[in-house]
Amino acid sequence: MAYSSLRTTVAWEFDAVGRPIAMTDGVGVTGWTYDTTGQVLSETNPAGATISHAYNKAG
Repeated sequence: MAYSSLRTTVAWEFDAVGRPIAMTDGVGVTGWTYDTTGQVLSETNPAGATISHAYNKAG
């Protein structure tokens, strides 16, 4: 899926179950990974920095 505004085009990529896995805009690509329950494991920004997420039994 992609859309354009006056300044930039944004394109989204989704996995087989509809979760966003990549978003490309004028800055670069942001990506996400998920665990088997669908919770976000990591997010990587256009600069290449990755934020990791951890969850306890409560979520």
